[in-house]
Amino acid sequence: METDKNYRSALKEELLGLKENGVTFRVNGDEVEPEDGLIDMLLNENDCTYMRNYEFKGGKLVEIEFEKINLKQTT
Repeated sequence: METDKNYRSALKEELLGLKENGVTFRVNGDEVEPEDGLIDMLLNENDCTYMRNYEFKGGKLVEIEFEKINLKQTT
């Protein structure tokens, strides 16, 4: 679907731009690179999503942590 391709491209461009500005990325505590593997993970999980937590130092964004949020909760 064209919309999915456009969203994927926009997400990749966003993350690479942030990396160029010195932002690091983590997924559940592990440092990762903003490459296709990360983008696949962020977009292809069906029963979860990833919440962004932003870390700032001196008013500058320095890190984004992607925290996995399960959408299907068991009781």
